[in-house]
Amino acid sequence: MCKSILLTSLLIFITRSCYGSELNATSIIGGAVQSQFSMNVKIATCLPATVDNVTFGAVDTATILSGEVEGHSTLFLDCTGTIKPQRVTILFEPANPHLTMGSVGYIGSKNTTLGYFVSWEDEQIGAIGEGVPMGKALFFKKTDASLMKVKLKIKPVVLPLGGKSVHLGNGNTHITIKIKYI
Repeated sequence: MCKSILLTSLLIFITRSCYGSELNATSIIGGAVQSQFSMNVKIATCLPATVDNVTFGAVDTATILSGEVEGHSTLFLDCTGTIKPQRVTILFEPANPHLTMGSVGYIGSKNTTLGYFVSWEDEQIGAIGEGVPMGKALFFKKTDASLMKVKLKIKPVVLPLGGKSVHLGNGNTHITIKIKYI
């Protein structure tokens, strides 16, 4: 019997000028960026699945360009008190997939100069530091525990990769996470 969980994540990336002036579509050298990453459980089976929210806070452009900004999130799956699944699959579906680098963990946003790199922080599914493949069914390496968790790291990145500036404005995106218990 196959059960599914649909998790929706919302990645809000709002850019503001340091001086609180009106936003315009120019490079934000010296500007500040506000960012929040959250995921919400929409449908739960097994038992409720939960995920931590991430808040990046105010960040300047130089920090984004340096790669120092990162957020951390943990997805918890609780199968205590139910039939333990024999296999668990997980699928990440970004709203703004990166056209050429989605298979190695990059996603885009509404702001074409801003994206995110999502990577594993544990070895439940992939190798630590390896990008989370988007749009591909992935399997937990072990499903012998009643409580399972997956740790993720989210880093804002300049697009195209190697770019030197980010346009001011909204950088919203979200990821839908589908989980199947078999």
